Amino acid sequence: MNNKFSIRLKEALIANGISQSALAKELQMTQQGVNNWVLGKSQPDYDTLMKIAYIVDESIDYLLGYDRSEFEKEFSMTDELKKRKANYKAEIEQMDNAISPIIKEVNFNKTTPEETLNLISRTFDILPEFVGKLVEIQTGKEISETEKEQAKQYIEEMQKKLSPDKKPNDNEK
Repeated sequence: MNNKFSIRLKEALIANGISQSALAKELQMTQQGVNNWVLGKSQPDYDTLMKIAYIVDESIDYLLGYDRSEFEKEFSMTDELKKRKANYKAEIEQMDNAISPIIKEVNFNKTTPEETLNLISRTFDILPEFVGKLVEIQTGKEISETEKEQAKQYIEEMQKKLSPDKKPNDNEK
């Protein structure tokens, strides 16, 4: 069992003036269950761990003994995973930089519906490329031209649905 958890739980209970029996009562369980945690014989499930963290005002990371600097010494990501992670963050930032100015222009109190639709349309114009990039990053493989075309067609359909000059067909009347 993770001895760090039992040590940190004991410390947190003492620091907060909480007895094992008081914690057990708060969690609606037996004192023996809490005692098993303190002795390092068992650990709580995730939901209970969240409640304990709240009660003793500590993070789950702290209670479990997670220390990022120590962890990084023992474990390192592969270069491929580091690259994918960095690319993903860069793509998200690029998408945010492209879409944020458009969204900021929309002021629902002052922007007319036509102006709002125009801004949304500008957003739709850049979405297929970004969606494609995100899918590529998530899956690790490039999406096909067919898939890109399908995404573009779907977005065009959405634009038509939002278009102010859209004429209702017989089914919509």
